[in-house]
Amino acid sequence: DDPSRSVAIVALRALADTRYPEHAQALLDHVGRFDGWEPSFLGSMLAEVGPVISESLREGLADASRPAWLRTVFAIALRIHLEPRAADVAVAVLPEVDDLDLRVELLRVLREVGRPDHVPAVLPLTRAPEFAVRAYAMQVLGVIGDERVISTLRAGLDDPSPWVSARAAGALLAVGGKKLLTDMAGQEPRYRALVGQVLGMEGA
Repeated sequence: DDPSRSVAIVALRALADTRYPEHAQALLDHVGRFDGWEPSFLGSMLAEVGPVISESLREGLADASRPAWLRTVFAIALRIHLEPRAADVAVAVLPEVDDLDLRVELLRVLREVGRPDHVPAVLPLTRAPEFAVRAYAMQVLGVIGDERVISTLRAGLDDPSPWVSARAAGALLAVGGKKLLTDMAGQEPRYRALVGQVLGMEGA
């Protein structure tokens, strides 16, 4: 509770440890005063507390009354924990979120702990206006999807963002679309460099 945030963050870092589970709630109650700090720094610090904090993190992530930056911090900590129940929260939250950083972090949670039944929640995001959201959505489909998402990933190869198209190609390879990729590279020169890069990375 020190008036100096520099002092308070040192205290937070000292108490963010599995040895002090009794202080977990106090950390959550105070982390909101660090608006403007790097979310990945705060999220990784909260993750140091261990699984004892997971339920509170899930509740905080689901709470629409909390600021988006703080929910992003909670999502980062859950992703670091590889908390499987966070995936259901991410899917429930995604439709009502318009903050870019939070949307991306929710997709990163699904990339780590998502399941095939979460695919329908991810598909619409492959058409999001933000290229970062589209790219992460493609990547998530490559992890939790199967041959049923191939047409969506195929369309992603023509995305105006090279980052999105690269993620779509990598995801296609992951869900069994290698022959499609090689056929496309052989038939349409514009895909050769992209497919060659993806197949080269697989070989490496």
